[in-house]
Amino acid sequence: MNKKLCAILISLPFSAFANQITLGIAGNGKVKYGDETCSDNCTISTENNNVMLSPSANAGGSFSHWSGQQCDYGQGVKTNSERTLIGKASGGAKTLATIDLDNDGDSDLLGISLFKGQLVKYRNQGDGTFISSTFASSLKYPSAMATHDMDQDGFSDLFVAEYGAQQVRVYRNDGAGQLAESEIIKIPDINPYSISATDLNQDGSTELIISSFSADRSGDLFQLVNSIQNQEISIYEKSPDGYVKSQNIANTAGVTLDSYLDGEHGLVIVSAEIDTGNVSVYRSSDDFSGIVVDQSNAPYGVGFADVDDDGDMDIVTAHYGPYSLRIIYNIEGSYSSAEQIGKGADGLTAVQIADYNLDGYKDIATGEFNSQTFYYHAAESYIDCGVVKGSTIELTANFSANSTAIPNAEETSKSSGGTFHSWLIALLGFVFIRKSVNIKTVKFK
Repeated sequence: MNKKLCAILISLPFSAFANQITLGIAGNGKVKYGDETCSDNCTISTENNNVMLSPSANAGGSFSHWSGQQCDYGQGVKTNSERTLIGKASGGAKTLATIDLDNDGDSDLLGISLFKGQLVKYRNQGDGTFISSTFASSLKYPSAMATHDMDQDGFSDLFVAEYGAQQVRVYRNDGAGQLAESEIIKIPDINPYSISATDLNQDGSTELIISSFSADRSGDLFQLVNSIQNQEISIYEKSPDGYVKSQNIANTAGVTLDSYLDGEHGLVIVSAEIDTGNVSVYRSSDDFSGIVVDQSNAPYGVGFADVDDDGDMDIVTAHYGPYSLRIIYNIEGSYSSAEQIGKGADGLTAVQIADYNLDGYKDIATGEFNSQTFYYHAAESYIDCGVVKGSTIELTANFSANSTAIPNAEETSKSSGGTFHSWLIALLGFVFIRKSVNIKTVKFK
């Protein structure tokens, strides 16, 4: 190379190539961003704004996934239709809770084996596979779990609704893999079936959200449902005399609850209400008036999580009938229609959401009661890909392969601000900052 040209290249400012997306298109599709469309190789500036890349397949094609460096956030996720085993629950796969048992940064799981009255640890091996061990037995119909750091030591503790004993058991987490029972909570005239725990006032005291009802457990699930009485969902606060009801939320039977605290809406609760067939959201900003976000013959599992990392808490639901696992996206406070991501082969019960295989995406875990199995669907990619202002990233939108692959090094790379020869981009590649990466009726007692 001539010395003068080399000197010019070396003197080019870093900002000429930083703060941009280097985007490739593989297969039969294109990517929209703002008012522009990329159908080949493009460079897109991130200098002034966040950029949302929206893949759009051509006729006969479909979007597959993003590859290369990972997007900063997304809108929607692509999940693997294949499922990854968490573990067995020989007494019926009832409920899951995510917790880091050994403080190693991996998401472990706890499960309920219903008929055996057992609590089971599923310890993450760091690669999305699990080893199971039982840590509590002989419970009377343990129906639900919730996690919350009640002693503010940095480790999430465990609350277990023991429906058959009309009480809540509390297990403290020592952060080294041990959960030791520390307290039993009994509330007069309350039969807790599902539970969520939070600190509403940020004062170090734990409040409980409990769904309570009476029902006949001697037959199958739907005998239980048809016999439900005295159902209510309420908030309970700790007092010198124990937990007392502070507010009634709804008179429904939530077989699973979840909650979180939101800066705009205050306390937000979601409930899978098997007596009405509704999945409902209750927000303190709406005086807990209730929003129905999903429906089925038997909604069973429900959980909050920011599935696509866009800053809004989405909802995942599991349905015992018809078998269905679904995502409901929260889009700036409004909820989308439910999108099915899996059916399963049996009544689905549990819901948990976390990055179990440590690839940077949140996976969706559930359980099949009669097959006595907990498993998860791994999230593989966002759908729309968000890149934050000032980022430098290289990635490819992959579509069904009916057209050409990414152009080779002899072809040119198009830019929203002009064109550059591929050899020039390769020569200056060192200036890029790479991100790390890339209803049948059953016995249900």
